[in-house]
Amino acid sequence: MEHVMTSARVECARTSITDRAPFSDVVPEKLTSVDRWTRKAEEVLRLEAAGKSVDCIAEELGLSRASVVRVFRFVERAAAA
Repeated sequence: MEHVMTSARVECARTSITDRAPFSDVVPEKLTSVDRWTRKAEEVLRLEAAGKSVDCIAEELGLSRASVVRVFRFVERAAAA
């Protein structure tokens, strides 16, 4: 089990540097909580589109697995409305 987790971490680290969005290194001085959430949600969706797993996305963005799943649920609900 530990070997599998280590392999996933290496794969996440190997692909994360080249897959970064241009705005990820530029942070305005004052962001509202909505702005921060929107940027994180965009990053989550971008990484999902790149084929990353939920666990890999969570590790790469420093989020919990539940936070990543929450973004997916929010997007699904918004699309259904």
